[in-house]
Amino acid sequence: ERHGPGQPRVRIERSVQGMGSLIHTPIEGGTVAIRNLHSRDELLKLAENARNAPPFRCDSERQKRERYKQALASCDFMEFLSILHSVEHRREQFASIGKRLSDTDERYAQRAADAIFAEACLVMDCKREKIAEMFGIPARLI
Repeated sequence: ERHGPGQPRVRIERSVQGMGSLIHTPIEGGTVAIRNLHSRDELLKLAENARNAPPFRCDSERQKRERYKQALASCDFMEFLSILHSVEHRREQFASIGKRLSDTDERYAQRAADAIFAEACLVMDCKREKIAEMFGIPARLI
């Protein structure tokens, strides 16, 4: 725990994503989603069902952005996969009419892929390429 005069109290924890990385979480007045890591067996089951995650259906860009934010905040692998499927579906739609996908879609797809890689690589003790293959994550997000 560290805090100074007039500063909010925070808990500082080491991140599993990088050597020397720290996570600063509020002790008072804030909420942070923290859950246990999936086990190896749970990840294998999730990988088997990865292609069954439904893409999101949104009527507007604003609704889409909110849905992506909710999915990332959920810390749910199937929600992360739904983001990836939604972005791939939109990519195909846009490509068919000669348009480019928005930066918002690209950014959220990368965040979802990174969240999957961070946990799965640690638990499975393998590289991002193997995890991408297991979960059907496009190579450009590795």
